Amino acid sequence: MNIHYLYPLKDFEIEFYEKAFGDGVHFSHGSEALGSDETTLLIGGRPSDAELTKFPNAKTIFIPYAGVPAELRELFKDDESYQIYNLHHNALNTAEFGVTMMMSVMKQVVPFHLALMKNDWGPRYAPSTGTQVISGKRVLLLGWGHISKEAARMCEGLGMHVSALNRSSENAWMDGTVKVDSIQKLDDYLPEADVLFLALPLTKETENLIDARRFGLMKSSAIVVNIARGPILKEKDFFEALENGVIAGAGIDVWYEYPKNKAAAGETAPSAFDFGKLDNVVMSPHRGANAEDYRGFTNDEIVQFVLKFAENALDAEPVDLTKGY
Repeated sequence: MNIHYLYPLKDFEIEFYEKAFGDGVHFSHGSEALGSDETTLLIGGRPSDAELTKFPNAKTIFIPYAGVPAELRELFKDDESYQIYNLHHNALNTAEFGVTMMMSVMKQVVPFHLALMKNDWGPRYAPSTGTQVISGKRVLLLGWGHISKEAARMCEGLGMHVSALNRSSENAWMDGTVKVDSIQKLDDYLPEADVLFLALPLTKETENLIDARRFGLMKSSAIVVNIARGPILKEKDFFEALENGVIAGAGIDVWYEYPKNKAAAGETAPSAFDFGKLDNVVMSPHRGANAEDYRGFTNDEIVQFVLKFAENALDAEPVDLTKGY
C-alpha cells in the first residue's frame, strides 16, 4: 500500500515509519514528492488542489491532530468521494493544560508571580487577593468529546461538581456523576457555573455562542477556560466582560488572530482587543495540546491508523464535514 505525508518528514521520523511499516506500506512525503495513482491515503490537514491532483486515488485523508481546518471543510463541502479522519491522542494533554489554566486563574498564580518578580510582596498583605477555593465549585463543560471526558475526570478529582452540554445528549450521565445535557439548555446552566470550560468544535452553530447576553447570565465570580476555538466566544463581548468585571477571569489558549508565518510570530496580536493588559487573564499561544513527547504520541497513532486502514479494519468514525467534527 502507498501513502503520502503532506508535510516533510524529519530523518528520525522516516526511520521510525520505515521500521513500523515494514515492507507492507510505502510512503512519500512533502510537496516535492512525485505523484502516484497507487497512493490511497494522504496524511495531513491542508491538502492543496495540486496535491489532490497528484494523488487522484487517495480518497481518504487522515488529519494527525484534533479538529478539522476550515479550508479543508470548504474544499470538500460538495465532494462526498473523500473520507476524512482525525485523531485525539492530544486530548489528555489538552485537558491537563485547560485544568492548569483554570487553577492558575482561580488561585491568581500569574499576578502573584509577576508581583514578586518585582520584589512586591503586596499580595501577601492584601485583604482580598481574588483567589478561590476550587473544591466544591461547579464546572460546566461545553462539548462532550475526548478532551471534555478527560477534563471531567480531573475536575472530579479536585472535588468539583461537573456537568456537560453537547449537541445530542439530554439527561444522560457518565458514571453516575457527570450529568450530560443538551446544549439547547445552555442558558439554564450558565447561572450556576463557577467555571465555563470550552472544548467543542467551531461551527456555524457555535460561532459567537457566548456573547454579552450569555456573559450576563454568569456569576461575577465565574471564570472561562477556552481550549476550543477563539470565535466561540464573541471577541468584543469577551474582552469587555473581563475588563468590566462581568466575569472574574479567563484562561485562554485559542485566539482570533494568528501569525501568518514564523517571521510574524513576534509581532502578531492575538486579538483586536488588548487582553494582555488584563490581570485576570492567563494567556497561552495555542500550545495546550503540545508536550515534550507530543510528536511520539502522534507518530504512534498514525502508525495504528495506517495499519488498520491497510487491513480495511478502521474502527473510527469519519468526520461529518457538514458539522465540522
